[in-house]
Formats: sequence, structure tokens, C-alpha cells
Amino acid sequence: MTDWTEQMPCVGGIAEQTLQLIPKAHGVVCIIDHTGGVVALGASADMRSWSADRLGPAAEGAKDLRSASAQVRWVRCGSLFESDLMFLGAAAELDPLLHRTVQRKLAVWWIGIDPMADAPRWSYTDEPERIGAGVVHLGPFPDRASAKGHAEWLDDRFELCRFPDELARAPRGKPCLYKDMNRCPAACDGSEPIAEYRGRLRRALGFRRADISVLQDRLVDEMQQASQAQDFDRAARVKQTLETLDAMDSPALEALRGLDEHAWAAVTRSERSRTARVLALAHGRWQRVGDIEVLTGGGAGFGELAAEARRVIDGLANGPGVGDVGVLGVLGRALMKPSRSGLVFVHRDEISGSSLLLAAERVTRINRSGKGSRGKGS
Repeated sequence: MTDWTEQMPCVGGIAEQTLQLIPKAHGVVCIIDHTGGVVALGASADMRSWSADRLGPAAEGAKDLRSASAQVRWVRCGSLFESDLMFLGAAAELDPLLHRTVQRKLAVWWIGIDPMADAPRWSYTDEPERIGAGVVHLGPFPDRASAKGHAEWLDDRFELCRFPDELARAPRGKPCLYKDMNRCPAACDGSEPIAEYRGRLRRALGFRRADISVLQDRLVDEMQQASQAQDFDRAARVKQTLETLDAMDSPALEALRGLDEHAWAAVTRSERSRTARVLALAHGRWQRVGDIEVLTGGGAGFGELAAEARRVIDGLANGPGVGDVGVLGVLGRALMKPSRSGLVFVHRDEISGSSLLLAAERVTRINRSGKGSRGKGS
């Protein structure tokens, strides 16, 4: 349930004076009518302006809505990231249709495959909880085309099977042209043991941005060797792979992980100055953990907060299925487009008092050594 900071009755409808009491701050604001129905619900960096735009004297066609309003409630947040997460929970409680609409708008995409299936094949979805057991999900991607493009690149680089129905007939499957082009070991006809194929598929699922530079160096050597051997077709293919790698090497690829690996502490600003907030996120669920007063104590002093963050993340990850694909969307979009200020992610396996304090210094732009603020930010 949403823990509203304030709930204020509106006798005779909402008035200008009531709107002026809503904070000019990050958060979620909700206006309820006499039946308990939602008049307006939204997340904003300025709750007062958001409310005035919809229900203020200058809002077109809002007269009936103002008179129908019986209560205004809001919850303050430290950042728009936290506000978006809070909004999803409030919408799920108060306006399920709005919640579903926002889920679809926020959705990110995932590729999925079951390495142990008789015929492993890629699937593409923005609702990973609907894919069956045994499927490994990899993402996020901004859209279906990006997800499909990454799966095709993995097929090419790791020589995965493009015809899984033939693979299911191994070792009596019919090999395709990729075997003739020496671009597939052909597990389908028994030329490669199926166990080796599954191992290669798992390595493909483990490919990350950190692997790109190592792969680029190896491919440069491979291209030079092919050119020296006058194998120009092979050299051209390697060059094409290098160009694809260059295009892939982006912050968005840094976010790429298995769904079960997306377990994070998000360190963001809080409502108070010189204070950061720690949020736990895993499996489409989130929870506030606590705040860090940056000028108080050292990294070791935040060890208890770090332990609590890990405990909460583990609890969220162990919940049934995927909690809210909208939460996955908010998280995924933030990971794919890292903010220069206001939000730092620390992976569950890297959480410590020191790592949380360092992240808190970054989001508050406070240098504890006394040399002033760090960098630039909005």
C-alpha cells in the first residue's frame, strides 16, 4: 500500500488555496472524488504545478473535476526515478486500467531461450513472466527490433543453430548452408556433440560489454591472418563483425544481464539536502531501504545499511514470478541511459558500506574531502 505523506479533505471541492498547499517537489499526487474514484493521479518533479495544470483555475474543462474532488493526497520522493516507481504502486491500487496503460508505455524487451530444450529457439517479449519455466531471459532492450538484432548477432558470433527443428532431430537432422560455409559446427547431424552446443549457447548468454574489447583484439588478429592467407571472404566477414561490435559498444549494452541478475541498489537523492536514499530493486519489485547522510560517518559506518540492502534485495528476488513489468521498465530504461547526476546503481554483489557512500557522494555532489562539489549536474 502507498504510504501517503499527507491526505487532505477538500470540502466543497478543490480550491486554489488547497492546490497551493501541495509541495513543489518530486512525488506522486492523487485527487479522489466523493466515491473514492480517481480524479487525477500522477508522478512529477513538481507536484503543485502538475496538479494546477489539471485542476487549477486556468485548466480548461476542469470545473466539474474541481467540484467533484473530495480529497488530495501526496507522497514526497527524492527523485523522479523514485516517483515513477511509487506511481506504479499507487496506480495498481487505485486505477488498474491506468496502471496497465503505463506498464505498456514503460515496457522494455527481453530475449529468452531454454538452453536445455530439444529445440532451443529465441523468443522476444516485453512480459517475461509469461515465458515458461527453464527459459533464460536476457535484457533489457528498448524495443523488439533491438532484442531480435542482438539474438541474431549472438547466432552469428557463437555459431548457434538457425533451424532449431533440425537440431531437435540430432544426430539425424539435416544440415543447412551454414555448415557448408563453415559457420556452424552442425550439432544437428552429429558433427558436434549436443552437449558442446548447449555449452556454447550458455557462453552466448553470458556475453557482456566487458567482453567486447577482448573480442575486438582477437578479431583484429584474425582479420590480419585471413588477409595474409588471402582468404578475403573470411577477412570481410570478420571486418563486418568488428563493425557490428563497434556499433554495439554502448552504455545500453552495459545494462545487459539475465533477468535474475538484475538485482540492484539504486542510490538517488532524497527530499533532504546532503542526504541520499537507497532503493532495493529485483524481479520487478522495489522497496525503500534507508537514507545516507553523506557528511556523517565513514563507509564502514554504513555496513548495517549495506547488509539490509542485500537482505531486502534477496527477499524481493525470491518473490513469486515477476512483480510488475512497469518496475522492470523504469529500471531498464534508467540502466540503458545512465544519468549523469541524481542516480547511481550498485549491483547486489558489489554492495558495501563504502560503495553506497561513494554512490551517495556522487548523487549529492558532495566531496567529503572538503574540495567542493563533484562534476556537474542538473
